[in-house]
Amino acid sequence: MTRFIQLLIPVFFLFGILDLRAGEVLKVGIYHNPPKVFLDDNGKPAGFFIDVLEDIAHKENLQLEYVYDVWPVHLVNISDGTVDILVDVAYNDNRAGLFSFNRVPVIESWLQVFARPQHGLQQVGDLNGKIISVLSGSIQHYHLEEYLLSELGLEFEIALFDDYPGAMQAVEEGNAHAMIADRFFY
Repeated sequence: MTRFIQLLIPVFFLFGILDLRAGEVLKVGIYHNPPKVFLDDNGKPAGFFIDVLEDIAHKENLQLEYVYDVWPVHLVNISDGTVDILVDVAYNDNRAGLFSFNRVPVIESWLQVFARPQHGLQQVGDLNGKIISVLSGSIQHYHLEEYLLSELGLEFEIALFDDYPGAMQAVEEGNAHAMIADRFFY
């Protein structure tokens, strides 16, 4: 069974807010990351970010059109205007220069390391020399490169994936030693 180590890296999950006008149709980028955002068994957008956004849309008389894709594609979509809003975007200084964030976090989270017991991961330093799978373009990807590699000086290989199931499968099949995701993943 896969287990995890908690990393003490705070992550604030936010969604961007635009200058909203009643009746406007807003394209919302969503991806598979239950319980926060996903498509339910009927192919309908679901999750607590969807619940929050639907409530705002109802109160502000906004029309929402959901665009489902993988996370790395949505990072391009929000930048080029293909989508107007992304839900489940973690704040960092780089993103703050590119996107508008709401002032109050919707939820707060932290990162966790998921690994098979035989890899003996007990602390952050145990990631040294390992292969770590992660969602491409995610806040976890950012922290691996900017914090663990640069500031802590750990050396490891990063295996990038377009979705969380692929990143987890790499750990389960032994192609990666660990996966880093937020606390809601498990």
